[in-house]
Amino acid sequence: MNNKASANLSARTLSDENLLSQIRCLAAEERKLTTQVLELLREVERRRLFAGLGFSSLFEYAVKELGYSEASVSRRINSMRLLKCREAGPFGKNGEPLRP
Repeated sequence: MNNKASANLSARTLSDENLLSQIRCLAAEERKLTTQVLELLREVERRRLFAGLGFSSLFEYAVKELGYSEASVSRRINSMRLLKCREAGPFGKNGEPLRP
């Protein structure tokens, strides 16, 4: 039995309470992992490590080397860049940084 079939079988045997608890924990872990992936992608882009591997862009690297779909890579790169902007600080309506 493969892991996916095994996971489906074990999920069916969980009580409602355990199932809901497990999905909450896994969703929290997924958010942490996604944030870490975005941070690492940003650093790969900053260092242009994809170029040293023969890729013309971070997008191409993530599709061909990491195995993400094109749509998934687009979402990740957009999210990565939004996180970068958010870390720069709060912004006003016109996009100018807010001063304390």
